[in-house]
Amino acid sequence: MRRFTVLLAILFMLLPFNLNAQNVWVESQNMVSSGVAPATQMNVSISKNYSEHFGVFLWSIVSEGWSESIVGGVWLPSSHYEFSLGAGLESNDNPARALGSVFVSYGKSSLYVAGEQGGSGHWFVAQGNYKLSGRIGVGFRGQHNVGLGPRVEFNPTRHFKLWAVPYTLGLGLVPDGKTVFGLRFIL
Repeated sequence: MRRFTVLLAILFMLLPFNLNAQNVWVESQNMVSSGVAPATQMNVSISKNYSEHFGVFLWSIVSEGWSESIVGGVWLPSSHYEFSLGAGLESNDNPARALGSVFVSYGKSSLYVAGEQGGSGHWFVAQGNYKLSGRIGVGFRGQHNVGLGPRVEFNPTRHFKLWAVPYTLGLGLVPDGKTVFGLRFIL
């Protein structure tokens, strides 16, 4: 609860930035696995482009026993590519954390890859998506300490997205046979 309060305080301090932001979303990710209590984490992303090629972002995550916030810059060399670098803090004895990411988009296909390094170690995620229609997408998601599996998303409105990944190949600490459900609200 304390970490969630700290996250809210940070977000309220950034409220003027938030009100002028171009892209704001809040997402709940819920992992379920047989024989293990469900685990939930909350993600918040705020970004704004200041020109055709440059922008800024703030990304925060809170889960039971761990949290982080990262702020950084975004370079958009074309409408198909986005590169981000950021630095921030995590709940660790050595709290410094850094993030780098790449987003590539062509037509109905997109790929997002991100990596982090900090006091609690490294982390990565890779996610591909192909839009079957304006509301349904399919692809894959691989995440460090979680697994690799097929991903499906459903966007009933432009302000709401529901996605799921039944992880079929374990990549770390979490037992096989888990599924992550995401619920994103886009403001």
